[in-house]
Amino acid sequence: MPRRGSLNDAPFEHGYRLNSERLGDNLWEEIFNADAYTYGGWNVGNGAGRIRATAGVLNAVLPASGVLVFRRL
Repeated sequence: MPRRGSLNDAPFEHGYRLNSERLGDNLWEEIFNADAYTYGGWNVGNGAGRIRATAGVLNAVLPASGVLVFRRL
């Protein structure tokens, strides 16, 4: 499971490019977002949505000072 965190003061709302051979050409689902409303955050992320990685590249929205966890579908 890829895990990504950001200590940036601002979110990457237009996407943050993740590169790894392990991402492959797969569909990934956000299963945890530390910035979710449930945890008192602003809910900046991928809305528990599914994102397609192509050739090991995944473009995900990352919250400021937050952590996201994805699982491969």
